[in-house]
Amino acid sequence: MPVQELAVDKLYRACDPDQLGFQTTADLEPLEDPLGQPRAAEALQFGTRIRHSGYNIYALGPPGTEQFQVVREHIKRQAVQEEQPGDWCYVYNFEEPHKPRVLNLTPGCGRKLSTAMNRLVEEVRNALKAAFESEAFQNRAQSIQEEFREKQQHALEELQEEAREHNLTTHRTPQGLVFAPVRNGETLSPQEFQELPEDERKKIESAVEELQKLSQRMFQSTPAWEREARDKIRDLNREVTRYAVKPLIDELRGQYGPGDQVDTYLDAVETDIVENARELIAAEGEQSQQQQQLQRMLQGPGHADESQIGQTAGDGLRRYRINLIVDNGDTDGAPVVHEDNPTYQNLLGRVEHMAQMGALITDFNMIKAGALHRANGGYLILDARKVLQQPYAWEGLKRALRSRQIKIESLAQIYSLVSSAITPTTPDHIPPVSFSDHGPATDARARG
Repeated sequence: MPVQELAVDKLYRACDPDQLGFQTTADLEPLEDPLGQPRAAEALQFGTRIRHSGYNIYALGPPGTEQFQVVREHIKRQAVQEEQPGDWCYVYNFEEPHKPRVLNLTPGCGRKLSTAMNRLVEEVRNALKAAFESEAFQNRAQSIQEEFREKQQHALEELQEEAREHNLTTHRTPQGLVFAPVRNGETLSPQEFQELPEDERKKIESAVEELQKLSQRMFQSTPAWEREARDKIRDLNREVTRYAVKPLIDELRGQYGPGDQVDTYLDAVETDIVENARELIAAEGEQSQQQQQLQRMLQGPGHADESQIGQTAGDGLRRYRINLIVDNGDTDGAPVVHEDNPTYQNLLGRVEHMAQMGALITDFNMIKAGALHRANGGYLILDARKVLQQPYAWEGLKRALRSRQIKIESLAQIYSLVSSAITPTTPDHIPPVSFSDHGPATDARARG
């Protein structure tokens, strides 16, 4: 066929913009399904409706086909129609401090409880100081101490009276009380005592021996009196602390979703404060001194942030705070989490440490959530190739999915290079996950 010359008016097709019906593409509704991919759209719909564990979606396609945007948009439309999962918090375990407890609260309640407990910590600090510095407490504590001193003084006076009846006097020495004979109001010297008749010396020695036994019984009773005084002071501390703290804690009960897990935790908080009130106040004073010392030590980058001083693990009231690791208060439906850097710690979480006074310290407040925590009850989107490129990420992910429990361990722990003082774990019901090659994938939402 001979080649025909192409006319100039055939080089392009003219389009009249007035026929389009819109000014810009921003005026158009986005396509819900991938263009020209009806089977892929059906597979996504089918996969996201599976409610059994172990089923995930694997999306495969060449670069540039925008698998991630397609999958994410579809998952988001599905997620807004589903139930909003709850919040997850770590709290101090008063029975086993190295194993923090987990609270699962209704959406938004974790943030409220965290704010309320932060406010409670400040109110408790002020309430305890006011209670123990009050005149009423000081008078009652002084009365208990006076009662103890009166018992000691009364016993000593009885002993001195018994000694006077035998013409003896008492003297305090570093070794305790000693008894010496008296004549005409004057204490006899050892030489004068030896010059006394033998019968009189034996009579005095016998009286001294009886008085020493009586003195020994008195001193043996002193520890019991001290314990009694300490018990009364401790009971007074508990009474005053409970009176100051209980109204503050009662305001928080029953405000954070169904169940009694928060109330049980608040009961433990109240009991711990009541039992350790004076120690907490003493710890606050020591913490203030440490804070001043640390501030003097701050010289440049690499040191603890001044805003963190006073919030370290040495803070006596720090254990009453809430570590909110997952906050779904603002989530619309089920969460959709895309982890672009699926390292081992980014997937399963981590326990951070802080350098303080030359040592690394940590506590439950320094537990940080991973993508599995945030995606619990929703969807997790990962790039399969990136997961396989990260050390231990694939093994840790499989272990979490099979056990349905997240156990936070650092790579240093896995290699046995360092150990952590706390062992954070989460209960069942973590989300299953799936992968994609050259693009993201998503998973069916976990039940529960």
